[in-house]
Amino acid sequence: WQQHRDKREWSVLTYDIDGETPRRELLYPLGDFEEVFEGESTLFGGTDGGVVKRSCFYLAEMDADESNPIAHVTVSETPRGKEESLRYMKNGELILRRTFWHSWRSDKVVSTEVFVKSERPS
Repeated sequence: WQQHRDKREWSVLTYDIDGETPRRELLYPLGDFEEVFEGESTLFGGTDGGVVKRSCFYLAEMDADESNPIAHVTVSETPRGKEESLRYMKNGELILRRTFWHSWRSDKVVSTEVFVKSERPS
C-alpha cells in the first residue's frame, strides 16, 4: 500500500502465495470507478470474475496520527453487500478498518487490520 505518484491516489501491490512474486497492482483513484476481477471472490461473489463499483475519497479520522488526521476511504458495491474500507496511518503502521453490510441481513461485520512495513530481502 503506497501513495501513487500523483499524491492523491493510492496503489496496492499484492503478492502470490510465496510472498515474493508480485501478482497484481490495484490503483485506487479519487471518485467513482469500476474494478475488474478474475476468478472466484469471497467478498465480491461469483466464480468467473466480474466488475465491482467503487468510490474513493478522504475523510477526517480521529484515530489517525495527529500530523495526518485523514483516512483514505473506499466504498465498494458488490452482489453480496457494501464494504467501506478506511486506511490511515497511526504510529508508523497502516490501519485498515473494514465494515461490511450484507445485502441479505441487517447486521454488519467490522474488522481492523494492522500493516507493518518491512523491507523485502534483495
